[in-house]
Parts: sequence; C-alpha cells; structure tokens
Amino acid sequence: ALPIYIGTGCGIITLVCAQRNPSLEILALEPNTEAADEALLNFEQSPWSNRITLIKNRLQEYPPSKTFDLIITNPPYYAPEAYSKSVRTKNHNARYQIELTFNEILDHSISHMHKNSMLYLVLPTKEAIQFIGLANQKKLHLNHQVLIQPHPKKEVNRMIIGFSYQYKKMETAKIVIREQHKNILTYTKRYKELLAEFLLFL
Repeated sequence: ALPIYIGTGCGIITLVCAQRNPSLEILALEPNTEAADEALLNFEQSPWSNRITLIKNRLQEYPPSKTFDLIITNPPYYAPEAYSKSVRTKNHNARYQIELTFNEILDHSISHMHKNSMLYLVLPTKEAIQFIGLANQKKLHLNHQVLIQPHPKKEVNRMIIGFSYQYKKMETAKIVIREQHKNILTYTKRYKELLAEFLLFL
C-alpha cells in the first residue's frame, strides 16, 4: 500500500502508522514550515525514518499525477467565518478552514485516488456529518466509521470516517476512552489495548 498523510503536523500520527505497518512507505505532506521542521526532526529520530518522506507543500500545489492507496488527514475543521484574527497561535490556525477547506480536501484527494483507494479523516462529530454529505455529492461512499466517546455519560465527540468509490456495507465501531470506577475516571481496557504499543505510561 502507498499512503499519504495530508497535514502531518509534528508527525505523530504518521509515526504511529509507520510503527503499526512495517511494510508501509509513507509520504507526509505539511505546508507549515515550523511544523514540517518539527516533523522532520521526529522522523529522523525514529526507527522508521527510511520509510517516511516529508514534503513541505500545500495539498493544492501537490501534482495530481500520482495516486495513493490510502489518504489520511486530521484536517482543519472549524468554518472560516468563525476564525479570529486576534488569536494567532499555531494550534488555533491549524483548526480553521482558512488555507484548506473540506471541498479542497475532497477535490484534491479525489485527484489522487484510484478505484480502490481509501480516504480517512478524523473530525469532530458535527463536522464529520457535514463532510459525509459533501463526500456523497462527489460520489464517495462512507465505508467505515469509528465513533469516539470521551466516557459513557458524554456524547460521541469525534469520528474517524473512511471513504472510497466502492459502495459496500458500512462498518461501524465505537471506542469509549474513559469509564468511571468509584468516582474516578480511568481509561477503558479497550483504549489501553489500542495505545499500549505507542505510550510508555497510560
């Protein structure tokens, strides 16, 4: 499989993908110079540096001649009209659809997809539902969704959604992050199992 991670940031999820899939050679795309430099340092210090290629470029400027089996992104999700120019932190800017909108993600991802490619995103629930509607308009089908719930008394607040050109029965899974024991919130067994190989302490 040939995957690309759009907006790799500091590179953490790219490294997780490389660690979990020893055969993958991953292309990581990041337009922000500061974030790209941090990602490059993290990649170079990892055991998987020979399988990760970092490109400092915007998705809109990446040539569409290459197709990928897997496209992954944790994109900006807040609507541009909610953007406040008075707040200029790196994390703040990365959350708003100022330089990369949902439609741009879809259009440029589609230009890099073949008939069996998958596009995966991590989004807050409201924005995920919005993205699903836009993807349907562009003939992409929702094949896979993971519902992420902070704890049983809270609503699902994040979704991992996976699309392809293939129409097939959708697979749904759910992850609850914390549960309550004697008035103390602790990580669930399932959550610990998922992250055990990536974290020293949990």
